[in-house]
Amino acid sequence: MRRAGLFLSSFLLPIFLLLLAVTAGATLVLGQPDQLKQVIQKSGVYDSLVPNLLVQTQADEADDEGISLSEPEVKAAVEKTFSQDVVKLAVDSLIDGIYPWLSGQAAEPTFKIDLSQERAALAARVAVAAERHADSLPLCADDGAVSASFDVFEAECLPPGITPAQAGVQAQTAVLNAEGFLENPVVTADNLKGAGEDQNIFANQLKDVPKYYQKAKIAPFVLAGFALLTALGVILLSSSRRKGWRRVGVILVISGVLILALAWALNYSVHSHGLPELQMDSATQGEAKAVISELTRSIDKNYWIIGGAYLGLGILLIIAARFIKRRGKPAEPAPSAEPPAPPSAPEPPSQPPAEPPKTSAGPPPVRPKPKKRPILVQ
Repeated sequence: MRRAGLFLSSFLLPIFLLLLAVTAGATLVLGQPDQLKQVIQKSGVYDSLVPNLLVQTQADEADDEGISLSEPEVKAAVEKTFSQDVVKLAVDSLIDGIYPWLSGQAAEPTFKIDLSQERAALAARVAVAAERHADSLPLCADDGAVSASFDVFEAECLPPGITPAQAGVQAQTAVLNAEGFLENPVVTADNLKGAGEDQNIFANQLKDVPKYYQKAKIAPFVLAGFALLTALGVILLSSSRRKGWRRVGVILVISGVLILALAWALNYSVHSHGLPELQMDSATQGEAKAVISELTRSIDKNYWIIGGAYLGLGILLIIAARFIKRRGKPAEPAPSAEPPAPPSAPEPPSQPPAEPPKTSAGPPPVRPKPKKRPILVQ
């Protein structure tokens, strides 16, 4: 029975250690909103997100009428309005609103991204650019009717009856009434819905995500408890405490080496095979790959730290086990610096006093009285 318990504990301990390292390394990054914000910022997506979104928007508006985002003046106005700070603030607000929902503290995400001021600022910048561009155009010789979809940035001349100021106002109105791009400047969980869906994605497709997140969040603590119990079982069920501690140290060393190998394999597989082969039908494919790459590096860094900690702790336990006293072996006295004292001479055994000889029963012998000497008188 004891051997079976020792075998089971020795078998389960490395499994719990490996699962503990995997879950802890991931939750240390994904389980904290501040850590996720740092990952996104380090990925550099804030530098290229707006330009790539403009590329995607230009492809979608090929047949649309109105102000074209492909115009250099319009692109400059968009990039100036939606700076890195504005985009970062919106992403941080999104993350801060999602995590209470994941943790079960809110029924749905509480984020609210209001870009109304940015849309008004963009319209004003586009109006200034349109007026400046219209002022540089020559007057058209044709006095025909002006199209309602007149785009001052694509026009070769300024139609009669339209002043540069009017062209600027028209461009501003076109931005404010544009469909698709900032059509709804206020983004909340309620208006993020799938195609043909009445409920938002958090109440429909993603409704089970908080359950998995909460289980993953407490998994490292549960696994740490199981690992501690099985380690105690290995120590207590071994034939000696010395062997038990040494066995736990060996298991920690093996687990540490496996975690370090996992860290190397994860980084290699993601950056050498996973990301190069990942294809996404989106203009933000580069940003998505950058976030995945930085996320992998952060988790991989935790695996290197945990694997090194396992390895170092295991080596310390193996060394410490050498100094643990073996069971049943008396401790050896410490050597004395003083030379041993010479042996003293043996004392003669003490003899008991001689007892008077025993006689047969009868009256004790009568001792003769001493004779009195005569006193001589001279």
